Amino acid sequence: MEKFEIIDAHAHIFKIIYGFGPRGESTPIGKGTVRWANGETTKLLPEEYGDASFPYEILIKAMDDAGVDKAVLLQGSYYGFDNEYVHEAQRKYPERLIGMGTFDPYCLDWQTIMHRLIDELHFRGFKFEISSANGLMGYHPDFRIDGERMQPIYKYCAERGLTISLDLGTFEEDSFQVAGVARMAQKYPEIPFVIEHLFFPRQDHFKEVRENLELVRDYPNVNVSLATVPFSTWPEKYPFPSACRYITLAKEVLGVERLLWGTDIPSVVVYSPYRDLARYIQEADILSPEEQRLVFSGNARRVYRIVD
Repeated sequence: MEKFEIIDAHAHIFKIIYGFGPRGESTPIGKGTVRWANGETTKLLPEEYGDASFPYEILIKAMDDAGVDKAVLLQGSYYGFDNEYVHEAQRKYPERLIGMGTFDPYCLDWQTIMHRLIDELHFRGFKFEISSANGLMGYHPDFRIDGERMQPIYKYCAERGLTISLDLGTFEEDSFQVAGVARMAQKYPEIPFVIEHLFFPRQDHFKEVRENLELVRDYPNVNVSLATVPFSTWPEKYPFPSACRYITLAKEVLGVERLLWGTDIPSVVVYSPYRDLARYIQEADILSPEEQRLVFSGNARRVYRIVD
């Protein structure tokens, strides 16, 4: 198998799990599991990665073991915001880790926060976890991706050359506002947008995935990450045939130049070894070697302005 650079365009780290969302706050209860305020429990960490935290040292070791060269660090309320820790990680490993900031746009002091994340913490842009199930719309149900509240943020990103990563949740959630992303991509062509998780499809969502990819096809600044697709098509196991079909579909509609490989580590490793999340694409006959170079690193370098 040919060796080339691999960038995980969707990774997470956190000192301690302390998420917040539609189920209230999360509290670690051991063995990588959290209990939400409504009493529900979720396993977020494989036990070999830790009990209630996923520090950057463990991420670096996992990357080394799996042959991953760099990672883009995204944040969201599912694990809890931790801008300072992401900044610490990218300062400690500047050649390996690339940080994206996050904030709640409903904060009264949102503008000061936004400027600080870029000017002092030197992030490449912002990740907004919007999903109704696990993100911002679980506690701000009136949020609109193309609403007035977001316009100053988009304007700032356009002026500063910043990237915006969006977790829209999945079909039938109020947060699934792909048409709104298309409108903002048209209005702000300077901004590279990344829609995470390829819409988080199940095994039978090929029609819906195609329809929503077609909504953004005419906007070359809209990219899509492949993070979590092997998990969203669970209970399929390696080599993840439905995930391969979805990648082939995305390549057909958008072109390979707009697809970014990523994983969503650590939660996905509860279901599959980290190294398999690259290997299934490398071993499938769906991307040429040159296309793999783009999907595994070239596109992430462009979208997140990664230079050595």
